[in-house]
Amino acid sequence: MESKKALKITYSNYPDLKIIDLLKNSISDLTLSAQEVLFEEVEKRKLEFPEINNFRDKIDKIKEKNKREKLTLEIFDFKKDGGSDKDALDILLKSGISEVESGIILKRLPQTNCKTRDFDNLILEKCSNNKNLFILELTGVLLIASGISYYGYIVSFNFAYIITGIWLLIFTLYSVQNMNRLYGGDYWLKQIKENPLQLVWIKPINVKTKLYYVITIDSENFFQLNMKNKKNVTIKCNSNNDNKVFIEGIQKLLPHAHLGYSSEIETIFNDDPESFIESLRSEELYFPIDSTQVSD
Repeated sequence: MESKKALKITYSNYPDLKIIDLLKNSISDLTLSAQEVLFEEVEKRKLEFPEINNFRDKIDKIKEKNKREKLTLEIFDFKKDGGSDKDALDILLKSGISEVESGIILKRLPQTNCKTRDFDNLILEKCSNNKNLFILELTGVLLIASGISYYGYIVSFNFAYIITGIWLLIFTLYSVQNMNRLYGGDYWLKQIKENPLQLVWIKPINVKTKLYYVITIDSENFFQLNMKNKKNVTIKCNSNNDNKVFIEGIQKLLPHAHLGYSSEIETIFNDDPESFIESLRSEELYFPIDSTQVSD
């Protein structure tokens, strides 16, 4: 799926007739992000055609959504600089946001300048461990590939080429699929503290080890943090203390993020991560952390 930035470039190069045709005949097939960019292009060009009134409500809703998102970012920066809740509420009300919606925005706004030392240490430790393990795995893969290639060279020069090519392909695919693990704890802590609104989905994962596919002999718990740009990190939280520290931290720092998993939610995220929360809202599937009862 193309990002909003890529879609803006694509649609800006379309002629008017192509834009109108997309709007009239293909709008239901587009993701929310694509619809939003398309409507913005229609507004920018001030296109007029007989069916335009059929889309006025959608265009107005997208304008309202963009206004709300822009204000949310502004209020977050305002509070980060020391602004009070009262002054933040005044700004929202003067901008035309209803009192109820203003209250929801403030409630789901990440806390700024709060002390989360235990959470910070957990993120730094778990993400750094994840990065170090990935580097160790890559080193192991390279050593194995070198050994097999050397053996192949002894047996046959052509065979060595084939084996080396196969291992390079495996190495490349594995590296690309796990590239997010190279981002260490400092990177992820910075994202959580400075760009929290980019983190939209916290996916709980439970991995069970079974004996003969029947008897569960081990179980591990993880939380995966997912960003709008599809970067993610998986954090292992097996102990009760780790779970408690993690939950308390995200309740303060990521109250807007959706917490939970289903195949439908995963499909929605994969199809359009930039409009993930808006898509969940429209499907009545949005359960932000601030509205979710989480047990330790």
